[in-house]
Amino acid sequence: MNASASTGNASASTGNASASTGNASQVIDHSAPAQGPTGTGMLSILAQLTQVDPSTARNTKMRSGLLTAWSGTQMLLSRVAGLLDGTPFKTPVAAVNVLIKLGNDVAENNDTLKDIIASTEERLNTVATALAKEGDTVTHAMIQDFAGILIDKILKLHLMSNKATWKKILESDDDKTKISRMFKEIDEQTKNFHLKILLTVERAVRGLGDSFQRLLLNNWPYSRTAQYNTDLEDAALLARRACSDGTRVHILERISEWAQDSSPLSPQVFWLTGQAGSGKSTIAYSIAQDFDEGGKWPNLLQATFFCSRQFKDTRSRNYIIPTVVYQLARRSRSFAHALLNADKEDSVNTASKQMKDLFVNPWKESAHGRSPDLPPYLVIIDALDEIDDQGGSKFLKDLLTMVNAGELHGLKFLVTSRPDPGLAALCKSFSTDAVCRLFDVAEEEIKGDIT
Repeated sequence: MNASASTGNASASTGNASASTGNASQVIDHSAPAQGPTGTGMLSILAQLTQVDPSTARNTKMRSGLLTAWSGTQMLLSRVAGLLDGTPFKTPVAAVNVLIKLGNDVAENNDTLKDIIASTEERLNTVATALAKEGDTVTHAMIQDFAGILIDKILKLHLMSNKATWKKILESDDDKTKISRMFKEIDEQTKNFHLKILLTVERAVRGLGDSFQRLLLNNWPYSRTAQYNTDLEDAALLARRACSDGTRVHILERISEWAQDSSPLSPQVFWLTGQAGSGKSTIAYSIAQDFDEGGKWPNLLQATFFCSRQFKDTRSRNYIIPTVVYQLARRSRSFAHALLNADKEDSVNTASKQMKDLFVNPWKESAHGRSPDLPPYLVIIDALDEIDDQGGSKFLKDLLTMVNAGELHGLKFLVTSRPDPGLAALCKSFSTDAVCRLFDVAEEEIKGDIT
């Protein structure tokens, strides 16, 4: 690919995206992908694109920022150039120039649209940096999905620009609203894509086989039966399933919103309580499934422990922490490294040491290895009242002590149980937005899941 845009080959079918020599409002065609995880190709793009001609720049700072951000968009589109087939854009640079042209004309307006575009610019720049840094960790399918959405929005903007100049279009409040809405959608999709990148990187535990062997994880007393989606051999004893379609909608949405809320005021522990047969486990299963598969919601699930009196390893308190830690190490690269460095495997058989040695201390140590942009991870403990010898109450007491001391920042816990007196006493101080009592929910909302 020619590194210059002097001949105008990057022009769109209408000519609106032509790239003339020395015009600071046009991007140079550097569609070759970044050279490996270090992103040297990306750095070359940024270095050249920020060379703005002072004599032609109307808003140097704004324009320089736009060029920097959109160069990342160009790099991304170049990795899925086939998606441009059938569009007016013959090359990635032609598509990017639609954004450049609009950004230039908006740069002079001190209004909300300028702020929205600037926000999108910043987020796209972050994504471009993450892509350049992580190399092959991010799958082509992920990039293609996001790029398809981005191209669709750019195409809509391109069609608008065919009708008039951007200056003329921006004189219409209705058109400005449409543009604003499109950039908000781009911003939200970019945010989601960035989150997927961060989660993919954090969950890339390939190459940690030696670490897992040194931890002797497979020899730990963890429960293979307690994970929410375990294929139980004897379904007659215990059958786990998700809520029926169209039921528990409000409850599921409420818990899902809580799970994704990363604000410091959001409670770290949510208690779902109800009588036997009221549907606690089906709700917990649905939440686990939704946050594990990463469809409607981000795949934030890190660990589950579904207690049950039916099996020895699901009714013993001693299995909870080792099972949660086992799953967490398999899903979090930073935690796996910290757990190995802690060198406290001997504590796995001592209940009084498990919480601090295997869970709390390694989790705190792993914080420096995780991006601060990651939302809280989700851990689900179902049916705590089914742990022998009031073990559920003892576990919850220890957990709440650590949470209240700020030792488990970055984790959220969904806990379910019957209104057992010991558990209820521990949750008595919970705020109303951290408790859902199923016996307070209208019968018609829950009867569809009660067999």
